[in-house]
Amino acid sequence: MVKKIISVSIRLLIGIAILLFLSNSFNLTDALRAILNANLYWIIFSLFIILILRVIVVIRWKIILDYQKLIIPFIELVKINYVSSAIGQVLPGGIGGDVLRGYKLTIKYKQLSNTTSSIILDRILGIGSMIIVAFVGSIIADIIGLKLNLSLYLAAILFLLVLFFVVGHKININYKSLSNIKSKRILTILKKLEELYYSVTDVNKVKTIFLSVFSISIVVQLLRCLIFYLLFLAFGHSIDFIYLLITIPITLILSIIPISISGLGVREGALVYFLTSIGIPAEICIGVGLLFHVLQIVASLPGIMMWIFEKK
Repeated sequence: MVKKIISVSIRLLIGIAILLFLSNSFNLTDALRAILNANLYWIIFSLFIILILRVIVVIRWKIILDYQKLIIPFIELVKINYVSSAIGQVLPGGIGGDVLRGYKLTIKYKQLSNTTSSIILDRILGIGSMIIVAFVGSIIADIIGLKLNLSLYLAAILFLLVLFFVVGHKININYKSLSNIKSKRILTILKKLEELYYSVTDVNKVKTIFLSVFSISIVVQLLRCLIFYLLFLAFGHSIDFIYLLITIPITLILSIIPISISGLGVREGALVYFLTSIGIPAEICIGVGLLFHVLQIVASLPGIMMWIFEKK
C-alpha cells in the first residue's frame, strides 16, 4: 500500500513539474482566468460527447470479446468500463484503466489470456486509428498548404504497426530451446506470454473484426477531436479542424505514456508544442488540457458511484 501511494505521488509530482516547466511560456493567472471565463455551453456539450464515447468504446471492446467466445452482457461491460475509467484517473497514463478492466473480467470469468489479448488488441487498434486519422489529416494539411511535415513519420509508424500483424504471427517461438531456464514457473509464464502474443497477432481474428472495430475507432477519434474543438471554442478560439485531426491523436497517444497521473502535464505540454506555432496562446492550450482532464473526472463520477455500491 505504501509503495502504491509513493508511486502515485511521484507520478503526480512529475505531472505538476511538467506544468511548472511550461509556466515559463504562459501566465498561470491568465490560464486560470480563462478557465473560469470559459463558455459553459460548449463545456457541457463536450461532457455529453465524452459520456457517449464511454459507451461507444465498449461496443468496440465487445466485438473483440464476442469473437473470442467471451459472451459478456453489454451492460456489465459498460459498468466495468465506467469503473475502470474512474479508477484510472488516479493511475499512470492511460494504461491503469486497462489493467483494471482485465483484472475485473479475469476475476469473474477466469480467462486471463483471452481477456488480456482483447484489451491489448483493443488498445492497439485504437492507437492505430489515432495514427491513421493523424496521417490522413497531415496529408490534407500538406495539400491545402499547412506544412507540418509529419506525414513521413506517421507513415513509418503505420508501416511498423502493419508489420507487427503481418510478420508477428509467423514468428515461431520455442521456449523449449531455452535450456538455460530451469525454473518451471518462468517457463510457464513465458508460455502464457507466447499464447498471448499469438492471440494478439492472430491475422484471422484481425481480418474478421477489423472493419467493424476500425470503423468504430475512427468515429471515436473524430469525436475526440471534436471535443477539443468545442473546448477551444469555449475559450473563444476557433481552430481549423484539420490541425486538430493531426495534433489531438498524437497528443492523446503521448498522454498514454505512464509517467504521470492520467497524462497530466504531458497532454498540456503536447498542446502547447503543437498549437502555439499557429498562434494559440500557451495559457489557452494549458486551460483546454486541464479542462479536458476535469471533464474526464466528471464523466467518471457514475463509475465512482458504481464502485462504491459494488464495495458495499
